Amino acid sequence: MKTDIPWAWKGALRKEREFTREEEAVVGPGPRVEKIDFSTPFGIVTVLGVFSPGHRPRLKRIELSGIEGEYPVGAGESCSFTRPVGAAGGLEELSRSLDACLRGEAPSFPLPWLDLETVTPFQKKILVTLAGIPRGKVISYGTLAARAGFPGAARAVGTAMARNPFPLVIPCHRVIRSSGEPGRFGNGPALKRALLLREGVTFDRTGRVNRSCFAD
Repeated sequence: MKTDIPWAWKGALRKEREFTREEEAVVGPGPRVEKIDFSTPFGIVTVLGVFSPGHRPRLKRIELSGIEGEYPVGAGESCSFTRPVGAAGGLEELSRSLDACLRGEAPSFPLPWLDLETVTPFQKKILVTLAGIPRGKVISYGTLAARAGFPGAARAVGTAMARNPFPLVIPCHRVIRSSGEPGRFGNGPALKRALLLREGVTFDRTGRVNRSCFAD
């Protein structure tokens, strides 16, 4: 089945990487590997990447921590993203993109921003296929495996989701069990449910996702 890859990602798989590891070492002035924390209503978003003045970030990993207490669930509302002090240029664009992701919008990151060379070919295919699942929709592990060309590999898809280096941007929270149960999530089921509710996904009285929210 053909997957609807977001426009920002189309054709990018056939393009060369924007940065090679050798280029990262020499492009300048001042390329640096940094860990940057952003404060959000969902917890701290940590971004690890290579940042260089005048160049887009080369993102290595995104991590989302949870919080204690209730999560905001208003669909589509701004997260009032708190950027690092002095954020500008690439960091400003990065913070706007992360804010959009937390509003449930399609990823605005060009694929070359993400260092997908660190994952296996199987994981890369699964993750890029997953990027085509829009806000307000979910997909089961088995269906995602089939769409990516690996029918019967639902368990392997679950492993790929657990190892997703770019949560939010590549929305692993939209992958659920075929029964409609949300299933596991790295930061706990409460955060997964909150992210889905924020995107407009609805649940029945038993806590399962309504069938109308499944991607065709």
